[in-house]
Amino acid sequence: MTHDQAVDEFIHKSREIMANETHKCPKCGEPLKVKTRCSVTIEQLPTNGRKKKDPKEEVSIDEFIKSMRESRQKHIQIIGEYADELREIRPFWVPFTLRGEWTTFTNRNLAAAKELEPTWSTEEGRKKIGRVIDKIKGNEFLRREFTLETILKELEKV
Repeated sequence: MTHDQAVDEFIHKSREIMANETHKCPKCGEPLKVKTRCSVTIEQLPTNGRKKKDPKEEVSIDEFIKSMRESRQKHIQIIGEYADELREIRPFWVPFTLRGEWTTFTNRNLAAAKELEPTWSTEEGRKKIGRVIDKIKGNEFLRREFTLETILKELEKV
């Protein structure tokens, strides 16, 4: 891959790059704005220290919940708590076994978790959510249809 292609790929992948920012080529140290030739592979470009995880790796529900609870982001913590409650509310629910399946589960619940985040952040809000979950546990129909959106809808009624 040429230096220009590496620059194009880096700019395409980076959302935070500003027009007048300068970045250095990880291989030769040249500024990325300068049109110089350099053989850089995409693996050498900055990745913020994160490695892509294998979607076919086996992950148990306990490992998933633990990793979600350890996150610094509240909406991710909410998804972990939801998975734990789902395990209790639906005893016949078969949890996912692969990292890719858990990623899909997380992505599917992201928007609702972000909407719940302000309520989750306060002690009073957590108590409200707890009361809503208790209400859901007592209602057979709501138990079958239990999602984070269900919690949002029931919170509006409270």
